Amino acid sequence: MIVGVVVAWAMYVRRDVPTVVQRSNVVVEAARHDMYQDTINEAVAMRPGQGLVLAAGATDHYVVDGAVEGLAKGTAALGRLTARTESGYVRSYAGYMLGGTVLALIAVLAGRF
Repeated sequence: MIVGVVVAWAMYVRRDVPTVVQRSNVVVEAARHDMYQDTINEAVAMRPGQGLVLAAGATDHYVVDGAVEGLAKGTAALGRLTARTESGYVRSYAGYMLGGTVLALIAVLAGRF
């Protein structure tokens, strides 16, 4: 252990540590940049993943939310239209049923010919 301390002291305390990075070969440069694993992971996994997240968010915002809001507006409009036909008079309701029955009968008879 003492030998290790003496060697470390001789290497790092007695000599000045260079402040400028020395030129080296390709393998040393790759090792200094962690074998470019961050760059590769970013290109292979992170960027496509970000694209998928953006696409999913846009699909949710414009397609899903749009369909739900459109369905809600359509249902509300149908409710308003139905409310106009409701008068509270039984004679009106009987007339609507008679008209519907006549239309259904015409459709069935037209389909037979």
